[in-house]
Amino acid sequence: MTLAWRDGLPFSSRFGDVYFSADSGLEETRHVFLQNNRLAKRFAALPAGESFTIGESGFGTGLNFLCAWQLFGQAAPPGASLDFFSIEKFPLNGDELRAALV
Repeated sequence: MTLAWRDGLPFSSRFGDVYFSADSGLEETRHVFLQNNRLAKRFAALPAGESFTIGESGFGTGLNFLCAWQLFGQAAPPGASLDFFSIEKFPLNGDELRAALV
């Protein structure tokens, strides 16, 4: 198991770092990942039937994926699709993912 807990936050013992902000991991992801990449506008501008691809190194807890998927469902036109590729050298197991995202 690579996931530990520090002050109520998921913590990587291997790298000595938290997975996301103590204030709000969700707000951090929305600001840093979604807003800074202008994903709402880019998703909305997709023609129907087109796909949008995101490539990411370091899946972590999957928070970026989940937030992008949610936003895509809200902003993209019907018939558009999202392709999300992520590479993670040290993936969390299912129990760790569930615990980190509760």
